[in-house]
Amino acid sequence: MNDAVTLEKAPSTDLVATDVLVPAKVFAPGGVDAILEQIAAKVRAVKTDISTAAGRAQIKSLAHKVSRSKTALDEMGKTLGQDHYDAWQATTSERAKIRTALDALRDEVRKPLTDWENAEQARVDAHQGALASLIALGTYRDNLNVADIDTRLSQLTSQFARDWQEFTVRATEAEAEARKGFLSLREATIKREAERAELERLRQAEAARVQKERDERIAAEAAERARLAAEAKAAAETKAAEERAEFERRRIEQDKAAAIARAEKADADR
Repeated sequence: MNDAVTLEKAPSTDLVATDVLVPAKVFAPGGVDAILEQIAAKVRAVKTDISTAAGRAQIKSLAHKVSRSKTALDEMGKTLGQDHYDAWQATTSERAKIRTALDALRDEVRKPLTDWENAEQARVDAHQGALASLIALGTYRDNLNVADIDTRLSQLTSQFARDWQEFTVRATEAEAEARKGFLSLREATIKREAERAELERLRQAEAARVQKERDERIAAEAAERARLAAEAKAAAETKAAEERAEFERRRIEQDKAAAIARAEKADADR
């Protein structure tokens, strides 16, 4: 049993002598259990007689002592807890002072390294951003004509012109791959545009040939219509002339016959 927890010096009217107890030891692990066991043993050891007034008074007094013991021990624990709380608050305040002061000292001592790390991170971020931009420029190759490709090649040269430091190998590889891709694309684009221009020339030549044939056909048809019209006109004029000549011939014959008839009639009349 814990030697700091004892009830042997308790007065006969009390179950626990709080004046001889050390609170820190009472409320140490196992201390409270020991006191509770001693109180319970002492209370249960008392022989009472419920049939007599004195026995009932004895029970009432015993229960009151249990309540007084509870109050005394509870107050002891409360006081100890408050002492601990006050100490905890003071300790917490000092701990905060320690943290604040040493954090500031740590930051002060580390500031040159922190500044260097921030500058180093900014430098690396700048290189990585430039490298990402270089790679992105090399991958954008859709719907470009020769002028666009030449612009991309110029931009590639401009973006590559920097001190890449430890990123030199990666940047050189990215630039070489992008330039190779653009030059290959440029060659294919020139060939494709030349083929497209040749196809357009052939299309225009074919369109011109078709138009020429159409114009010639229209002109030939017009000439043929004009020839037929002229022939028809000439035939009509010839026919008209022949009809006039025939009419004149008949008129002359009629006039001649009439003259003969007049002459014959004149002879007859004579």
